[in-house]
Amino acid sequence: MKARAIMPKTLAYLVLTGVGITMLAPLAWMVTTSLKEPGEVFQVPPKWIPTEQIFVHKGDRYLKVAWLPMNGKKVRVERLLERGHNTEVRIMDGSSKGKTLTVRRKLLTPAERVSIVWANYSRAWKAFPVDEAFFGLLNNVDGFLVWYLNSLIVAITITFGQLLTSSLAAYAFARLKFPFRDKLFLGYLGTMMVPGVVTMIPVFILLKYLDAWTGIPWRNTYKALILPGMFS
Repeated sequence: MKARAIMPKTLAYLVLTGVGITMLAPLAWMVTTSLKEPGEVFQVPPKWIPTEQIFVHKGDRYLKVAWLPMNGKKVRVERLLERGHNTEVRIMDGSSKGKTLTVRRKLLTPAERVSIVWANYSRAWKAFPVDEAFFGLLNNVDGFLVWYLNSLIVAITITFGQLLTSSLAAYAFARLKFPFRDKLFLGYLGTMMVPGVVTMIPVFILLKYLDAWTGIPWRNTYKALILPGMFS
């Protein structure tokens, strides 16, 4: 009986583990992609681990290093000349070091090493400098810093605003009795099903008219981002 009870639970854990891995795969791909060279992002077939081709410097040339199967094992070779489907190579390891061979190109496997480009993060951080003053305090700020601070300000303000307005609305619907309460609540639930992309343009038009009606700038301000979101 115990064995029969353990099997379904084990199967359930295996299924959940597989589903969890599929959910984490896009995150892992995002992280590995951020550490690659720009051209490596579009490589087919794609590679999970960032790598780079190994070269050796010979005089005024850089020769590619490859792996060649020989006598049941792989040895490193330098690719010298390409001749049709064949490649002339020079062995780099073992007792045959320095020996030159002509082999079929399809036998060669590029010799690569892990290449993590941490500088991508600093380049992204400084990619788009902002010349305008930020909050009247900072000038010539890195664009990524401005975007990050904008996101923090908008997200934190909207969160606290929604907690305030939603709690007040929830108390009114749950504790107070007034005409058309149930119908208003159903209408409110209906608006929650409308995606944000549908209301984006009407909200922009409303803010445009508020500019003219109130004489207060609304577009390109924090008010335009925060206030509509506080009452969602």
